[in-house]
Amino acid sequence: MSWIKRNAETVTAIGTAITALVAVLALAGVKLQIDATQQLHDTQAGKEIYREFLSLSIKNPELARPGDCPNFTPDRAISYDFFVEHLLFTAEEAVLFDENLALSFENLLSNHGYAICGEAAWTGYTEDVNKMISRTQKRICPEYPTCSE
Repeated sequence: MSWIKRNAETVTAIGTAITALVAVLALAGVKLQIDATQQLHDTQAGKEIYREFLSLSIKNPELARPGDCPNFTPDRAISYDFFVEHLLFTAEEAVLFDENLALSFENLLSNHGYAICGEAAWTGYTEDVNKMISRTQKRICPEYPTCSE
């Protein structure tokens, strides 16, 4: 007991240091948990956005895969233009949450050479979507057939 009395200040200092270390580690653990929860939320949000677009595609297969030179009625052509715009907007939103979805959207975009190759300048999108459009144009437009209106 006399050792404890003699070294009380040292023991107290060590105890305080250990308590502070445990508190810092606990804060780091909380931060890691919050980050992991946010990452999970973002991934789920991105997948939900993607799932909703796939549902729209299933309901409108002629818009989702129009073929090389679709023969749309004037009303359906407007629907198709908005479908492609919706695809690009959805890609912007989903990729913000989950970068891994970029390739999936790029593959979907490949079905729309009629729109992508027919319009030289696609503007107003995020850098990621602009790159997606550019890569798709480089990949499919050189061999894309010329469609007569």
